[in-house]
Amino acid sequence: MKVYILLAENSNLAFENEEVLKAFRFKFKGLPMSSDWEAVWIEDISPNAPKHDMNELKCNPIFSEKAVSVLNHLLEGKAEVLPYQHKHDKYFAINVTNMIDCIDFSKADFSTYTGSDSVKEINKYVFIESLIANESIFKIPQFRGTRVFVTDQFRDKVLEAKLTGFKFREVWDSARSSEKEPVIEQIKYQGQSYPFKEAEQLVMQGKTLASDIWLMQRVNGELYIRKTERNGSNTWVEPIFIPPVLLDLQWYIVDKAQFPEK
Repeated sequence: MKVYILLAENSNLAFENEEVLKAFRFKFKGLPMSSDWEAVWIEDISPNAPKHDMNELKCNPIFSEKAVSVLNHLLEGKAEVLPYQHKHDKYFAINVTNMIDCIDFSKADFSTYTGSDSVKEINKYVFIESLIANESIFKIPQFRGTRVFVTDQFRDKVLEAKLTGFKFREVWDSARSSEKEPVIEQIKYQGQSYPFKEAEQLVMQGKTLASDIWLMQRVNGELYIRKTERNGSNTWVEPIFIPPVLLDLQWYIVDKAQFPEK
């Protein structure tokens, strides 16, 4: 099974005016909109612009009437098909409402915003296959307003029907993902171990505690967490909430770690 980010090769459509453009910025966030949808005008970027079955405006897919007809059975229950107005052709906004929290963050490579647990970018996608095994098109909560994901069955149907303008960027292959990764030995510490609540209290008293790839330390009066990545690099965050994976670990007092200067 493969997963792709759905893109347009070239988008040859535009909103009729700047006001509409601003109104549609980040409008498609995975929530239903059919009840209050107003069909705004879109136009060709030039009189001689080639016509495609797939276009894109503000990170959201626009399908031609042919594309909707071919893919409708894959969109049903997964996305709303909302009409635009166009002088000559029929085009539809594809509002994907099928939101699935399906990233395996224990295996994915990702970065977060400074001082936050919010995901900034996913450099290596790893999906929980059981959650998307029967899916054709979906979004994930981390990029609800900007990315649409599709699977093999969607891509195969597009290629079979020779629909134009579709571009698929592969981000995950279950066959490669299932290949055995090199075993990394767990980091072992000596001395007395502490459950998380006691470890957190010790950190706020000035101690530094660690468990496997995780380390907690007080910096300028605040709790910071450091994660050591597979490549040996370290990521420090000031958590808004404690990642659940840390709660069941046993923690050990270690030497104070060097905190990166800002």
